[in-house]
Amino acid sequence: MSYLVLARKWRPQVFEDVVGQNHVVKTLQNALVNKRIAHAFLFAGQRGVGKTSVARILAKALNCQQGPAPEPCCQCVSCKEIAEGTTIDVLEIDGASNTGVDDVRELRESVKYVPAQGRYKIYIIDEVHMLSNSAFNALLKTLEEPPPHVIFMFATTEPQKIPPTVLSRCQRFDLRPISSDMLIKQLLNITAKESISISEKALGLIAREAEGSMRDAQSILDRVISYAGSQISDTDITEVLGIVDRDLLVRTSQALLDKDGEACLTMVRDLFQSGYDSRQFYQSFLEHLRNMVVVKTCKNPEQLINLLPEELELLRAQVKGAETGSLQRFFEVWLKAENEIYRSSMPHIVLEMLLLRMVYLKGLLPLDDALTKLTQLEKRFFNGKGVVQGRVTRKEMSSGDSELPSVEEDVSLNSHGDLDVGDHNQNWDGFLQFAKKEKPLLAALLDHGRLLQMEEKMLLLGFPPNSIFMESAQDKENAVQIKKLCEEFFGRKLKIKFTALQKKASSPAPVHSPRQELNGVEHSDNEALRNPLVNEALSMCNGKIVEVREEGDVGSESKA
Repeated sequence: MSYLVLARKWRPQVFEDVVGQNHVVKTLQNALVNKRIAHAFLFAGQRGVGKTSVARILAKALNCQQGPAPEPCCQCVSCKEIAEGTTIDVLEIDGASNTGVDDVRELRESVKYVPAQGRYKIYIIDEVHMLSNSAFNALLKTLEEPPPHVIFMFATTEPQKIPPTVLSRCQRFDLRPISSDMLIKQLLNITAKESISISEKALGLIAREAEGSMRDAQSILDRVISYAGSQISDTDITEVLGIVDRDLLVRTSQALLDKDGEACLTMVRDLFQSGYDSRQFYQSFLEHLRNMVVVKTCKNPEQLINLLPEELELLRAQVKGAETGSLQRFFEVWLKAENEIYRSSMPHIVLEMLLLRMVYLKGLLPLDDALTKLTQLEKRFFNGKGVVQGRVTRKEMSSGDSELPSVEEDVSLNSHGDLDVGDHNQNWDGFLQFAKKEKPLLAALLDHGRLLQMEEKMLLLGFPPNSIFMESAQDKENAVQIKKLCEEFFGRKLKIKFTALQKKASSPAPVHSPRQELNGVEHSDNEALRNPLVNEALSMCNGKIVEVREEGDVGSESKA
């Protein structure tokens, strides 16, 4: 007798043997008990989860001499013939090889004939989505009203390719990917009966590689047995499958967390010396980074990731002191490098530079902390009246400019004399906070103005002269909205007036040489650089000074 591979040898013969599809099995068994048998079934799911096996078991249960029964006896002539594939009452058709309308016409002719021995004539069409549209259309009428002795069973991995008109005529069952725990349990049962010595960890590696497919898991196990014999070690699994050693993944992620660039380069060297494929490592490490984020984020990560208990505990210990934001950034950077890895002729160099890029990633400042620091800096920068003192403007020069940079005067905040607003500035700050919540865009406009006078029925607001902010504030629609906001906040009818802030009177500027004026501008830049508050802001935002500008100078283009 020729050798029978494990996937065929251990193929389910009764519903009880089906792994991980209890929702389908229970429904079919209840239908058999209650005699509620549909004329067409559709079994959908990924490869190797038991679609065709369930169809065969259902066919045996329907034509069993002891049935129809929730479990076939597997002893009668009908059950044995179906299991051996020799019965003429159960026809298995490969949809990929019989795609044309002529094949369906032959099927339509054959359904007229009653079964030779069993109760039903059953057609099992595998990969039914491969049929052409013409073939599906030719099958529709027969599928909708088949003879009472005919039952159709379809199996497919791509149900979305089947026309809705066909789907609506079938009872659909979606078979799920089999969990790693169920795969390991079934493989343990198989290896015990086959007298194969293998650890649960090694079976876990096989289950992870199978990705929910029982047939794939059995095929991988068959391959490993051919390589290692009856005594299989964890190393045998990694060598046969080319699976990246999990210890290497953990060491690499630890090097990233420790900001150890040298260790990362060592990992890449060990990776290629061990003969691992760079693409395989990329995929494995991508999953590893995802698992780190899940473990860090979730209280019960074991429900979301396929890891052995000891591997899970190791991952928990590794991410304990790590920041969630840093782990997410590692994942994002690694994910975006897929094309670089797959297209490069020197992937090991790409891996080295990618890991170093991740090592030297700077940590992100939380948004709340950044806003708090910016608010604190704003209060320290400003003198309580809404502007920064001592600002100058440096105009850009090109080689063809005939004019040199100029220094402009400060804008006075008290152009209307000593208007006493008392403690109203504090109320005005509260109003601005209120406006930011109600009308953010309008609040941004008001931030460029200043409360000059507040009376019982009047507010006087000042804006930099000849500025877009002054024009925007005087716009009819904006003015109405400002008035409405003020009345809502202060709780009384108010009249809003706008005025332009005037420049301070100054004595005629002395005549300077071009060099002196340029030095004056450079001095202003140097003064800004010496300001501790400026330096603090630059450090927080990782920025640099591009231009020193006067409040209200909106004529020149801003730079980021």
